[in-house]
Amino acid sequence: MTRTLFALVLLLALRPAPAQEVSAQAGQPGTVAGVTLHAGTGAPLRKVSLALVSADGSRRAYAATSDTEGRFAFRSVRPGRYQLIGERVGFVRQHYNAGRNSLQGAIITLQPGQDLSGLVFRLTPQAVLTGRVTDEDGDPLQGVTVQVLRYRYASGRRQLTPAGAASTNDLGEYRLANLMPGGYYLCASTRRADFTPAEPAEPGAQPREEAYAPLCYPAALDISHATPLQLVAGAELQGMDLRLAKRPVVRVRGKVVDAARGTPAQNVLVTLAPRSGGLFDAFNRRMTTVRGQEGSFEIRGVLPGSYVLTLSRLQGRQGIAFRQPLEVGRSDIDGLVLGLGEPQQLRGVVRVEQGEPAGLERVRLALIPSEDGASGTYNASVKADGAFELPHVGPDKYLIRAFNLPENVYLKAARAGNTEVLEFGLDLTSGASPGPLEIVLSTASGAVAGLVSDGQGRPAPAATVTLLPESRRRHLPHLHLSVATDQNGSFLLRGVAPGDYRLFAWEDIEAGAWQDPEYLRPFENQGVAVTVRENGQESVQLRLIPAASR
Repeated sequence: MTRTLFALVLLLALRPAPAQEVSAQAGQPGTVAGVTLHAGTGAPLRKVSLALVSADGSRRAYAATSDTEGRFAFRSVRPGRYQLIGERVGFVRQHYNAGRNSLQGAIITLQPGQDLSGLVFRLTPQAVLTGRVTDEDGDPLQGVTVQVLRYRYASGRRQLTPAGAASTNDLGEYRLANLMPGGYYLCASTRRADFTPAEPAEPGAQPREEAYAPLCYPAALDISHATPLQLVAGAELQGMDLRLAKRPVVRVRGKVVDAARGTPAQNVLVTLAPRSGGLFDAFNRRMTTVRGQEGSFEIRGVLPGSYVLTLSRLQGRQGIAFRQPLEVGRSDIDGLVLGLGEPQQLRGVVRVEQGEPAGLERVRLALIPSEDGASGTYNASVKADGAFELPHVGPDKYLIRAFNLPENVYLKAARAGNTEVLEFGLDLTSGASPGPLEIVLSTASGAVAGLVSDGQGRPAPAATVTLLPESRRRHLPHLHLSVATDQNGSFLLRGVAPGDYRLFAWEDIEAGAWQDPEYLRPFENQGVAVTVRENGQESVQLRLIPAASR
């Protein structure tokens, strides 16, 4: 078994299950068995590392390895709902019955005493991308970061996200492996600080600095002009060479003062990142610390563009304490004076209505920025008595999320002082304290169960079922739920907040695509309306929306 799957199984197996999950584990154990095959040739695959991981929060996990005929078996498996994951050298790590886009795979439901056999797990051979990175003269560049990016949905928007990275060796060579088939953008950048002076534009002027600019294949400085590469399963695309060139860059200089006392600040990290928060965020991010008794800073190698400048303390109350947009042109920026405030220290309590579920200490709270270019996500653990603390929160606008909730619990309300902040968000941009936070959970959640069938009325395994709130509440991510159907085409959604929803069943859809209003609009009338009531369970029959129709 490979290290990643072994670590996953060991981690889940060693963590104790909470008391309320013991009853879910009752029942005679069963068996899950099948065969692993090469997705292209259909030949049996041996030495596939497999993990059967619970999908119902019970943290159960089992390990197996396929034999010389590709056969595998998990024995003494407790009843429940599981995900099956497989990986092997030369093949992409994937979920059982996953589509090309969804990657989620089918849920496997095991009944008490059931011997579930005949599973066929087809693994996709990896795609590989190789090439060289050189400078303007064709000489190799070592230590250059080469990334492949592909479009994925995040926060309701289709955007480029990293899908793999490598570093060039002394020959300028790189190799990107373990890639799924599909379209990618290939980009390279270097953080080498060997800024070199360029000839001045006019006689007597100060020489300008140059540095290697990020580049996307074949020779694009902007991703909008890059050419996507189509990778085929099991194939190696060779000779994808990139030639970096130096471009004029500028310096951003200034000093940081303590906003309360007006004195120079010390131990401060200054970060300049592209405002888009997208592709060039990682490539063009620049960081430095304040220096000297004057609290001065200098950031070199900055390309023209729109940025966000942030300040954060390196000692004591760490966290983003200042943020502002900054436009960088073709000239150096001097004389910035930035006032460093204090990040917010938020405290609160989690209260549960209609009962006190065990395992409250497993709950994680998160403040998620609601705007691009924001200061980051903040997380807090909840103590057994419901208390929590977020000590260093930056001045931004946030949505509140709760994770690892018991299966029958939902996030009902969130208040900051006397202000309800669950629906409209928590605004900390003024710097004023919002007051103590109160997070309200409820055990009176509903459930939605059902069956998905295809156009011929057959059960649809591995379909993605999404539950979306009615339009007025679509902007609230905690109300968006999804689950995969099992091998029988059935699904079950628990912990649903009472309210009005629409249900959709998708064949091979990209994760998060349903949160994009533009993507969803043509299929809105194919959703099934459902009203979820407190402590109720609704039963719904869904028709699969085929991938071919999208």
